[in-house]
Amino acid sequence: MTQNQDHQPHRPVPVHVTNSDQNPNNLPNFLLSVRLKYVKLGYHYLISNALYILLLPLLAATLANLSSFSLNDLTLLYNHLRFHFLSATIATALLISLSTAYFTTRPRRVFLLDFSCYKPDPSLICTRETFMDRSQRVGIFTEDNLAFQQKILERSGLGQKTYFPEALLRVPPNPCMEEARKEAETVQPNSYALVVSTENITQNWYLGNDRSMLLSNCIFRMGGAAVLLSNRSSDRSRSKYQLIHTVRTHKGADDNAFGCVYQREDNNAEETGKVGVSLSKNLMAIAGEALKTNITTLGPLVLPMSEQLLFFATLVARKVFKVKKIKPYIPDFKLAFEHFCIHAGGRAVLDEIEKNLDLSEWHMEPSRMTLNRFGNTSSSSLWYELAYSEAKGRIKRGDRTWQIAFGSGFKCNSAVWKALRTVDPVENSNPWSDEIHEFPVAVPRITPQGDSSIASGLRGKFMSLIDGMISECGSETSRLAGELLELQGELERDLGKTASSLLKEKTAKNAKSSEVRHLQRQIEGDAGFASRGIREARDALRSEFQARLSKTSGFLGSLECIQNRDLALATIEGGMAMVQSIQIADGDFDLILADLKSACFLPTCSEGPEGKDLVLGEGGGDADPGLDEATGEEGA
Repeated sequence: MTQNQDHQPHRPVPVHVTNSDQNPNNLPNFLLSVRLKYVKLGYHYLISNALYILLLPLLAATLANLSSFSLNDLTLLYNHLRFHFLSATIATALLISLSTAYFTTRPRRVFLLDFSCYKPDPSLICTRETFMDRSQRVGIFTEDNLAFQQKILERSGLGQKTYFPEALLRVPPNPCMEEARKEAETVQPNSYALVVSTENITQNWYLGNDRSMLLSNCIFRMGGAAVLLSNRSSDRSRSKYQLIHTVRTHKGADDNAFGCVYQREDNNAEETGKVGVSLSKNLMAIAGEALKTNITTLGPLVLPMSEQLLFFATLVARKVFKVKKIKPYIPDFKLAFEHFCIHAGGRAVLDEIEKNLDLSEWHMEPSRMTLNRFGNTSSSSLWYELAYSEAKGRIKRGDRTWQIAFGSGFKCNSAVWKALRTVDPVENSNPWSDEIHEFPVAVPRITPQGDSSIASGLRGKFMSLIDGMISECGSETSRLAGELLELQGELERDLGKTASSLLKEKTAKNAKSSEVRHLQRQIEGDAGFASRGIREARDALRSEFQARLSKTSGFLGSLECIQNRDLALATIEGGMAMVQSIQIADGDFDLILADLKSACFLPTCSEGPEGKDLVLGEGGGDADPGLDEATGEEGA
């Protein structure tokens, strides 16, 4: 096995030069000829080594002066110190005191001598099909929740070789304290360790139907690691790593953060009382805030001065000068660390950190392969990831590794380690050693289940149901065929009889329809003619009535004038004879007036079409008002 097979050294990058003969008036494209990442690297090395660059001229001047020292100069210096013995003694004592105080008060260095990750027995391997089979055989989960768990498994990024404790592989499972103790003892038997990191899922196995608690069943797996630490300086020579920084972020003061990962009884506590770990929907948002706080504290401790200056300049431009076009600068943590061990809590966690920190697939490979091979083993997954990098021969002397872990509370912790020596994968065996050549493997976004137990059971039930239906329907097939033949003959006879009757009915119906249409057209014609005759008769009567009324009014006015004149004359003369003659005249006047009325009375209109009176109408109502009512004679 080659130790450096996965180490990525800096390779020379070809420089693309544009042909100036093709575009003589254009400047060369510097984005193609100069890679900006090398400009950034040059800036990084310049700022990081600025102190040494500034001290170099001073060191050169000091060496030049020392090279010109002669024996006489040394004699003069000795005589000067001898005559100022007290001052030299005080200065020396002060220097020794300060040095002693510094070395005694500084934090003691912590070394990681070695660590070991637990690889369970192959009999405890739990494939996705095995997990679904055990979940189905428990008989507690509903069909919807079984499908939900299968969907989570397909998208979790877990492979086919993760491990489950023996107590949960049994049918029925036995999640008790005794079995949990056995699971913890299998991690590191008969040995001593300063730090033991493990995931114990025996007592945290949830046997209910609350979906917020079923997620932990699907992604957590059995695993653990033991780490031996020392703060003795004498152990440095045989240690692998030195602890550089630790940063602990706790968001427990926020109620949402405190309850996003919480062990409680499920919603059906009154009926079942099942205890499980509930994961809230805003878990990713809370984890992002915790990581942001942790990075803000860790950044100034580990980032090179070049990145800190860029971050500070961007912050001043945005906050002080209000330049909104400048985006917030995300420091490049790849300049501070060579390796990243990110908590394998799930695919979503790894995807978000890869995106926000702008990490490459090479940097994310240990975390993704650990999730695929061992699942989420809680905090011990960080040591499986470091063991993966060791097995690949990536750890070199001086390399820095950043471990990021998340936990309930909500917590986000960081640890920075520096490699004190190059780790030889041949000499150091770990759980990856015998199968490291199989990795990395492609992990699809969705891994469909193969021939799962649920699918097999449903397929068997379906096939048995179909067979039963076929056997039941077989005996009915022949009988139905005979009945169909008889019905076919009867239908043919009935159709022959029905066809002639339908034809006759259709002919009669067509004749009645034509007759009805003829009568309808005739009625519509008569109605139109009658309405026109009525309108013409009414107009004629109205004109004749108006003319006669005008004539009668004029004649009556003349008669009244004559009568008034005769009465006046009779009064003046005062003769009885004349009065009698006037009375006689009055009688004649009445006769004349009667004749006039008879002459002015409107004659009865002749009957119109269809024998109907055009004036009275069909109802035979009263005629138009007579001349008496029109002239008001009766009222007078």
